[in-house]
Amino acid sequence: MGIGAGYYVISSIGSALALAILLLFRKFEKLVDRFHTTRTYHVILSAEDEAVRELNLALDSCGLKVQGSKQVKSDNRYIYEITLSGKSAEHTPLLEKLLKSPTVKEVRY
Repeated sequence: MGIGAGYYVISSIGSALALAILLLFRKFEKLVDRFHTTRTYHVILSAEDEAVRELNLALDSCGLKVQGSKQVKSDNRYIYEITLSGKSAEHTPLLEKLLKSPTVKEVRY
């Protein structure tokens, strides 16, 4: 609207300022994502009490916050859907523990 009214300089400065702010927000978003990541894990365990205890220990020791979880028992296995949030660096050790565990049959996120 400023260009239509003949305010070319003010309109150009306003447009440049808006683009600069959008670029800064993109960098800020990447910074926030580095410190806060939310992932939903789908974990299939053998239907043993030890497997459930091991999963709970792994979740307690990782330092991530549980946002929500679902549990289903099907045949001889437990199926968990767990939404966790926290630092990206905290997700990696949890994933490594789950992948190394003999009671975990499948992990997806």
